[in-house]
Amino acid sequence: MTESNASTSFQELVASIDENGELPFLQRRWLQEELKHRFGPEKGDLIWLALENISAHKVEPIWEERFPSETAPIDLLRNADSGLVNVENAEALKKLLPKIKTFLDDKLVLGVDCFRAVYTGFACWVAAGNVAYGPSDIIDEGDSELEIDPEFWHASFYASLAYAGGAVWETGVGDSDKRREFWTWFVCEAVPEAISFARRQ
Repeated sequence: MTESNASTSFQELVASIDENGELPFLQRRWLQEELKHRFGPEKGDLIWLALENISAHKVEPIWEERFPSETAPIDLLRNADSGLVNVENAEALKKLLPKIKTFLDDKLVLGVDCFRAVYTGFACWVAAGNVAYGPSDIIDEGDSELEIDPEFWHASFYASLAYAGGAVWETGVGDSDKRREFWTWFVCEAVPEAISFARRQ
């Protein structure tokens, strides 16, 4: 299958974005597995890792606007970018991950005004963890992240929370149009970009 044909096929996922603007959890799990099926396990995993990094980069400005002088999560994501092409850099991430997790947990106590930025930070943390340890294979149970420990959510999902302002199950927060905008971008732009990156490696 050519890169163009694969990208066109994946774009059909846009039709499954629901009334809340969410690309359903099971569709995202399908995408992760389909990448491995179409491109082989090793290349498929690399595409997924790149896709998670790209998703975290999408919401970088949200962190930078809220915490302009604190760069730890963004620095971690930059290291994860390097880790995609350098095994030694990937190993170095393992030492940084616990410290960044504590740093982000501490930010949560600052209140709801900081949540979008913290979601961005967790997108960076998850993306880096994937590069360090390999992509997480969430057990296919239920139909949303609401039924899964947040430590196992995908970076792309955290990025969608940051972009939209909250999850679909939360009351009074989150913008469905922004959520739809994010997931449409994810399928139509981020997936082809990740495939192109992996093909160059």
